[in-house]
Amino acid sequence: NGNPLPLHVIEAKLDRCVELTDKHQDHPMIGWFTSCDRDSWADSREELLRVGGDKMEKALGKLESGALMICLDDEEPVSRKQCADIFWTGSLSSGHNRWFDKSIQIMCSRNGKAGLVGEHSMMDGMPMIDFANHVTKNSYSDAAMKSIKKDNDRNSLDDVENIFESCIDNMKYGDSQVG
Repeated sequence: NGNPLPLHVIEAKLDRCVELTDKHQDHPMIGWFTSCDRDSWADSREELLRVGGDKMEKALGKLESGALMICLDDEEPVSRKQCADIFWTGSLSSGHNRWFDKSIQIMCSRNGKAGLVGEHSMMDGMPMIDFANHVTKNSYSDAAMKSIKKDNDRNSLDDVENIFESCIDNMKYGDSQVG
């Protein structure tokens, strides 16, 4: 209906995402492909579609239609340099957990550190600065209080799914030339 989800619903949905990820640790890490040069990524994407068929096309369509990407990382960076390495590129440990075609990526580490990557071709710098300022100037407790006032009981987790689950077997056992 266009209204923001209550905070507890967002938290439950993110918890469900973590559960699904933990359940499917063996899935191919296709986010790596988006870090390639544009031509290589385009070739890899075509191969993913060839191997994964309509299911892959639907999964990629759902991923690509989102306004932003939230990347939940396992790392626990401490220093600013560690945060920069992990949040900017994903480093070797989380590069698969990025989608560099997405205009806005918010990275959250296991210890609560967070970062933001804004890909500039879709938007100017000012909207990203306004977005970052909004996020950093609002505390969790402020967001929770606002959320309680707007809670409309949309707490179903039915719409949280592994969008690639139905096409993974083709990628693992098919005749893919990806990569």
